[in-house]
Amino acid sequence: MGGSLTMFKALKEDNKIVKIIGYGVMNIVNKTPKEQKEYYKKIEKLYEIPKSKNEREKLMLRRSING
Repeated sequence: MGGSLTMFKALKEDNKIVKIIGYGVMNIVNKTPKEQKEYYKKIEKLYEIPKSKNEREKLMLRRSING
């Protein structure tokens, strides 16, 4: 596992995978303009890891319970 982490740390910021990972861990705060929030949500969705059917069903159930 340590070798994999070292490999990612060696990548430069302009590398596409580094940008994609950055979108996934980005913290969007309330002060972020609406257009920018929408853009980042769109990018996150574009690059999200596909979920299994079981996981999607659990998420839908949680959303319906939580409103």
